[in-house]
Amino acid sequence: MEMSDKEILRSYNDAASKSKQIKILADLNACSTQQIKDVLSRNGIKLRGIKTEPERVETHSIDEKMEEKKAEDLTQAIETAKKIIQVFINTKNNELMQLGTKEREILDEIQDARKSLKTLEGYHA
Repeated sequence: MEMSDKEILRSYNDAASKSKQIKILADLNACSTQQIKDVLSRNGIKLRGIKTEPERVETHSIDEKMEEKKAEDLTQAIETAKKIIQVFINTKNNELMQLGTKEREILDEIQDARKSLKTLEGYHA
């Protein structure tokens, strides 16, 4: 706070509009109206019936946090999708290798059968 309690009290007491002065004092001291009210209450000023404008909430910080959360969620979703796709690729590669192994076994069996057939044909001739 820029002003002492005494300065805040004097400014408040001298003001024509007490409720507006609280906001002015908050702006001058770069603090919330509640902090000014606390100073006044601490120094014996009763604040009942004083209407002040509601404090403004900085929405840009909320919006930024929401955007950050969305970005984090998107990043996490992309990472999860990448892992799922990699598992799919690995599974299909394994299936392909198994098919290739089975195919080679069948080709070997066919070649063995052809050799047997040639051998048998040689005996018949």
